[in-house]
Amino acid sequence: MNKYYEYLVGFIAWLGVYFNPTFSMILIVGFFIMSDTILGILAARKLGTLDHKVSRKFRPALDKFIGYGIVVLVAHVIETRFLPDFPALKVISGYLMFIELKSMDENFKVIAGISIFSSIIKKIKPAK
Repeated sequence: MNKYYEYLVGFIAWLGVYFNPTFSMILIVGFFIMSDTILGILAARKLGTLDHKVSRKFRPALDKFIGYGIVVLVAHVIETRFLPDFPALKVISGYLMFIELKSMDENFKVIAGISIFSSIIKKIKPAK
C-alpha cells in the first residue's frame, strides 16, 4: 500500500507542475464568474425575482467554474502537445472572459439602465 501512495503523490505532484501555467488563468476566469454571479444577484434583486434561497443560485456558478476550469486545462494541453505555435490557452481563456463580460454587461444594464459595451461602441464609432 505504501508504494501506491508514493506513486499517487508523485502523479499529483506531476499534475501540479504540468498545469502550473494555467492556475493564474483559472483564477482570473473564476474572478469573472464570481463578478457575474454577484451582478446577477443584484439584477435579480432589482427585478424582484430574488428568492430567499440564494445558496441554490450558486450551484450553476460552481458548475460553470468547474467546467471553465476543465476547458482551460484542455486548452493548455492543446497548446503544449498539439499546437505549440497557437496560443490556445490565452485565446480560449479570453473567449470565456468575454462571455462573462457580456453577461455582466447585461446584468449591469438591468441594474443601472445603460449598457457599458454599447456606450463604448458609440464613443469609438465615428459619427456620420
